[in-house]
Amino acid sequence: VVGGEACESERDIRVGGVDSVPSGVFTTLGGSPLAERSGGLDYVALGHLHRPQELTRPAGPRLVYSGSPLPFSFDEAEGVRNSATKSSVLLDLGADGVTGLERIPTPVLHQVRTLTGTMPELLSPAFDDATGAWVRVILQGERPPGALATLKERFPSLLAFQHEAPARTARERIAVTAAADPLRITEDFFDDVCGRAPEPSESGVLRSAYESALANARSER
Repeated sequence: VVGGEACESERDIRVGGVDSVPSGVFTTLGGSPLAERSGGLDYVALGHLHRPQELTRPAGPRLVYSGSPLPFSFDEAEGVRNSATKSSVLLDLGADGVTGLERIPTPVLHQVRTLTGTMPELLSPAFDDATGAWVRVILQGERPPGALATLKERFPSLLAFQHEAPARTARERIAVTAAADPLRITEDFFDDVCGRAPEPSESGVLRSAYESALANARSER
């Protein structure tokens, strides 16, 4: 129904513009005589969308997506530290239609959290309350060696990881050709992955590995 907010976990099953159905159709029933004889609908229980929401219009029936009882994706819990937004609908109906609607919150078994910060921030006590949650981590700034393993140890239920490299001035990239310096290509790759140029000690390790591989290749000829 127009106005419904989707989540990233829902399958796209739209056919023939079904997602463009106006909410007013539930008031007029598409111009059906049934709407005039019955006085229309009192309540419409909408489905498929995971986020609980209401699309009721003035003088129309209650249009409610109860949503899924548990979050299926991280965007369903954005900015929420518990599952209070996940609920079931308890509906009371009388002779005159809807007399009461109550959302009963789903019990919180596991929090679903998106954690964003630099490595020191993510390891700080500020995120101690997320160690038992299902988490998605967005690492900002530099990505130190072993970052993912460290974060998995910190957050045992880490389900998704994303690295946002710091904004930096793009340096000139060399074309990858047979004549290109392999070490320079490796340093460019390091820069892209880690968000910074390699330290002198790291460049030394890269050079040592390259020279060792080159020596082995020559000895096998």
